[in-house]
Amino acid sequence: MSQHLVNQYLNDLDRYKKISGSLSEGVISEAFKGLLKAWSRQSNLTFINQYEFVSNQKTRIRPDGTILHDLRVPLGYWEAKDSGDDLDAEIAKKLAKGYPQDNIIFEDSREAVLIQNRGEVTRCDMTDTAKLLKLLTLFFSYERQEIAEFRKAVQQFKADLPAVLEALRDRGQPMRRFERKPGMRAEDLDCVIYPLAHVEFGSPRSGVVHNKDACATLADRDQIKVVRTLNTFTRERRYHE
Repeated sequence: MSQHLVNQYLNDLDRYKKISGSLSEGVISEAFKGLLKAWSRQSNLTFINQYEFVSNQKTRIRPDGTILHDLRVPLGYWEAKDSGDDLDAEIAKKLAKGYPQDNIIFEDSREAVLIQNRGEVTRCDMTDTAKLLKLLTLFFSYERQEIAEFRKAVQQFKADLPAVLEALRDRGQPMRRFERKPGMRAEDLDCVIYPLAHVEFGSPRSGVVHNKDACATLADRDQIKVVRTLNTFTRERRYHE
C-alpha cells in the first residue's frame, strides 16, 4: 500500500507536468502534502496543516505539516522550502529557531532530508521511488519514547490481568463493570482498581501497581472515581456495582 502511495504521487506529478508543461514548487509541494495525508490516513494518524505550537526554546513555530497520533502526541513534522534556497542552510535556520529534531522532513521539491533524534538519517531525490519510499517508511515508523512506554505498559497490563482477576476472586472481592467517560484519553488502556487500597499486584517496573503511589481513589456509596497516571497519560473511569 505504501509503495502504491509513492507511485501515485509520482504519477500525479507526471500528469500535472503534461497538463501544464512544467511543475512549479507549489504544485510539487501540494502533491507531496497529499502523499503525507494519504499515508497518515492509512496509519490511523492525523495530518494538520500549519499547526502552531511553542517549541522547547519557547518560540512559536508553525511547521507546514504536523502528523499526530489520536492522543494528540506528534509523530513527526514536515517543512517545505523553496527550491531556490540552500536547503541545508534553511534547515540550520529552522533548527536554530527551535524546530523539532526528533522526527522531521525538510524538502525543497527536489530533495528531501529526514532528521531523527537530532541527526540526519537519510536524504534523497524526491523522484527516486525506492529512496523516497525508504525515507517515508522511516518517518512513519518512528516511535516516540512516551508512545513506546505506553504501548509496553498496555501489553504488560494485558499479560498481568488474568492473574490479577484470579487474585481478586481468591480474596472474594466483588467484580465491577465500568463505563467509559466521554472525552477521556488513552482509550486503549484498561484499568482495574481494587476496593482495598493496601492490595498490590505487580511491581513498579510492570506499570501495574495499584496503590497510593499509582492511583488515587475517591469512593462514595455507588461509585469509585479513579485517576491513574501513566507518564503523561491520564485515565478516569467510573465504576458501578
